[in-house]
Amino acid sequence: MSAFVASTGNFQAAVSLHGSRHTTEELEKAKCPVLYLVAKDDQSFPEVDSVQEFVKVHPENGSMKIFEGVVHGWVNRGSVSLFNRNLLQNTNLYCVIFLV
Repeated sequence: MSAFVASTGNFQAAVSLHGSRHTTEELEKAKCPVLYLVAKDDQSFPEVDSVQEFVKVHPENGSMKIFEGVVHGWVNRGSVSLFNRNLLQNTNLYCVIFLV
């Protein structure tokens, strides 16, 4: 969804709290940068390597931070067994820095 939002031209930046179903083709259409905050082993985001490489080559299109020790949906749904207050605070900090 964030890649689609970024392609509309109506926003100055977008943040994706998981990268599922995002592709480099969508990033190429982005009219504002997209920050991806993703789990290292997110089975729902098989394109993570290609998107990561794309944002390294095209930083104007976005940025990516990969978090270890969490799974798909770790920010949105949360899980008592996976909850880590420091990790979530760092995630919020990445968003603020990116958006400012």
